[in-house]
Amino acid sequence: MGIANVMNTGKSGLFANRSSLATTGHNIANVNTEGYSRQRVEQEAAPPQTFGAVNVGTGVHATQIHRINDEYLTQQIAHEMTMLGAYEEKDMAMGQAENVFNEINDSGVNKLMANFFNEFRKLGNEPESESMRATVRESADQLIGDFHRVSRSIQDIQKNIDVRIDSNVRQVNELCQRIAHINEDLKRHELNAGESGDLRDARENAIKKLSTIVDVRVANNERGELTINLGGTGPLVSGTLFNKLYVQSEKSNAEAGTPEAALQVYIENVITPKITDKLSNGRLGGLIEARDAVIGKARQRIDDLAYTFSHKVNEIHKQGFALNGNTGVDFFKAPDKIEGAAETLRLSDDIRSDSNNIATAL
Repeated sequence: MGIANVMNTGKSGLFANRSSLATTGHNIANVNTEGYSRQRVEQEAAPPQTFGAVNVGTGVHATQIHRINDEYLTQQIAHEMTMLGAYEEKDMAMGQAENVFNEINDSGVNKLMANFFNEFRKLGNEPESESMRATVRESADQLIGDFHRVSRSIQDIQKNIDVRIDSNVRQVNELCQRIAHINEDLKRHELNAGESGDLRDARENAIKKLSTIVDVRVANNERGELTINLGGTGPLVSGTLFNKLYVQSEKSNAEAGTPEAALQVYIENVITPKITDKLSNGRLGGLIEARDAVIGKARQRIDDLAYTFSHKVNEIHKQGFALNGNTGVDFFKAPDKIEGAAETLRLSDDIRSDSNNIATAL
């Protein structure tokens, strides 16, 4: 064993630890980088050489730079982010709906409806009073106006949700395209050079962001390529390829709470492209549930109230007699259907033109 062998052994240690120092510096430099995973140099002893009857060590080699990452924890974080995204969107929608129905002072459908019936009772005590008749008609106008306000406000919330749905669909497409491109880069860089921690961090960071929007399942296909499936629908990313989501407007579905021209979500290159009802979690699922199940149901209730109220009042009012003795007069121009009733409710032409047509005596 000569001096050259000793020098080579020392040199191998210097080279191996130079890689460790460079990796340590890289870790420190990226301490504030979003999604960065700490890296560590893996070392192993170099093959020994035989000198006579003795095997002598020849130093150390840096075999690879390993990315320190807990896959199970990463999956759990992604799952919780999916749930959080849905809860945040539904919470925001319910807060907006609460503001619409919040009754302050003497405003609000319930209080205005109570005031309407109260004014009618007063008119029963003074049926010939012109001012009381005008007050009854005015109270009805105020109630109708609040029905209109609530209906328009709910529609505005649903339209704003559709804007957010469209924005989130575009974000999904951007993230899927980024992940597919990173897969391509990884395939090229890791072919002969081992694991690329920085590229894998960038991909994982994109997947985390994607998980806040939609519920995804991440796996490796038979070729070892990363695939991302959208829960219960089809593949979003398969290796270096990705399928886009897109939106289309459709007619209303009163039973489901879906408003007119509401956006529905579709995915490319699958047998059943419409996936709206399969998006249950993530921000996108939360937005759809908020629009249809939360806000949509609230709109159904206010429409049902306007429809039932106007028809019941008309039913009773037509049995009474106006100041001129006429009977069978509608008080409201009642809606023909429940859907949209709060928006279309009006006073009847007879009551609008002459308050003397308000019936008091049965």
